[in-house]
Amino acid sequence: MQVLYSIFLTFYGDQCIQNISTKRETFEKALWYVVFLRELFEENHLASQTLANRVFVTLRKAILIGYLYPGERLIEEDLAQELGISRTPIRSAILRLERENLIVSTPQKGSRVSKLSPREVEEGYMIMGILQGFAAYLASPNLDAKGLSEMDELHSQMQSNELLENYRVWLKVNNKFHGIFIDASQNSRLIQIIDENLGALTRYWYLACSFGFLKKSIHYHGQIIKNFKKKDEKSVRRTVEEHFFETGKDIREYLTKIMI
Repeated sequence: MQVLYSIFLTFYGDQCIQNISTKRETFEKALWYVVFLRELFEENHLASQTLANRVFVTLRKAILIGYLYPGERLIEEDLAQELGISRTPIRSAILRLERENLIVSTPQKGSRVSKLSPREVEEGYMIMGILQGFAAYLASPNLDAKGLSEMDELHSQMQSNELLENYRVWLKVNNKFHGIFIDASQNSRLIQIIDENLGALTRYWYLACSFGFLKKSIHYHGQIIKNFKKKDEKSVRRTVEEHFFETGKDIREYLTKIMI
């Protein structure tokens, strides 16, 4: 329900928010609203070593899956109450999410989940393409047989019917695929910049995703592997850039079409 509601807001923008504000208040007062966020928090109990990191991972996941929708105001006191914790780790998590461009904070107005226009989403993918293209260029002489073999395996997995029918798992495998050559760039600052900015685009990938969308990505992945095997750093850079440019263009066209 919350995911469908947040997708609805993403589709129709600010002009519909006033018309459904009463419904939103009803959603927030419902017991499941608290239970769902608490469940996300508990899921990260074993994976995270500190309370601050558990809160960060929980809120990050809530934003990426649409539970906290673009433009939604985040009230520290309410979040702390829902998770049964103090406001200190909430504040720390919000600061970290700001660095990933998932949250925007304004003096006197508080914090909100960031919201991008279709054009901004496309521009974000263009920038990400340049960053990952450069990472691929740097990775080309470093990527060994083991890394290429892992990319081949992940590429095969992404072509399976099982993954093509499960966008969440497909994206997870896709991120592993890209992560191999990003890590092989051996440029820690570049890796950090990519990691901090990729999350803000992921929400919109989910909205525009389709079978044809995935097939186009698979085609580019095959070309990326081919160029890496040839040790052609210039070609692999161009291919990665084109891959992201096309993805951004497709997402922008989709978001523009469904906006009113």
